[in-house]
Amino acid sequence: MAEADRLLAPRSALRGLVSGIFTEAGRHGPMLFPATPSPSLTVFLCGASIHEDGRAFAHSLLAGPQGRARWASMLPGTAFVTALFRPGALPRVLVPGGLPEMDEAGELAAFLPQAEADALVQAVRRHGTMAGAVTALEDWLLARTARPPRRRGGDLWLPPAAIAMPIAAVAAGTGRSPRQAERLFRQTFGASQRELRALLRYGRMLGGLLAGTATHGLGAAALDCGYYDQAQMARDMRRFAGLSAREVAAAARGGGGPALSMFRYGEGERRLLLG
Repeated sequence: MAEADRLLAPRSALRGLVSGIFTEAGRHGPMLFPATPSPSLTVFLCGASIHEDGRAFAHSLLAGPQGRARWASMLPGTAFVTALFRPGALPRVLVPGGLPEMDEAGELAAFLPQAEADALVQAVRRHGTMAGAVTALEDWLLARTARPPRRRGGDLWLPPAAIAMPIAAVAAGTGRSPRQAERLFRQTFGASQRELRALLRYGRMLGGLLAGTATHGLGAAALDCGYYDQAQMARDMRRFAGLSAREVAAAARGGGGPALSMFRYGEGERRLLLG
């Protein structure tokens, strides 16, 4: 496949579930992946990625929210398609019973029966084109959400509004103790409320830097995104993106070479980053 990377809007029926579909083909070598509040599902059309811990993924990769920047190395010829889930949406797709939490990642077969995971990989690869792979992944997601919910007894999943609510209010609304509400929050979103809020705040800042809209000064942009000051934003950017804010902005303009390709997007794609 020719080198390309694209951030696509999902089809309309999936927009409450998925914020974007990312495709990658042609690049290889080390790549820096920034932290994200979004769980993700990746299916490989060919090739593989090798992660910092030495694990290689060549079929699928299901990841919870990621709380720090990470390096992975793409083998030559690697191509993949990734669904980026909205926070709290993953329980609509997978049978609750062990969803990935913060910084967890593994083959889809660790979270679904092997036959179901294999069927998705085969469907994505069957068409031989990236457009066909995107269609197959979206079809699979739609089919999963159309199934009647299969939950363990007593399971409950929180709406996105719970992210902004005090945990005491979440507890009162669900008839649970604050500690039980915290556990329920983590089961739904894959992270604690504090962790997720920090990731979402950083995500707003990162999106502005990548889209080139944080042009009125980093301090003002940080305040707009919910930071106390520029110093707090700078600490988060180093932890979550692996780069300073100015380095992120430079990477978005084309600096850093292939290793920073996850920080570069076209004009149309930038609108999705801010959405």
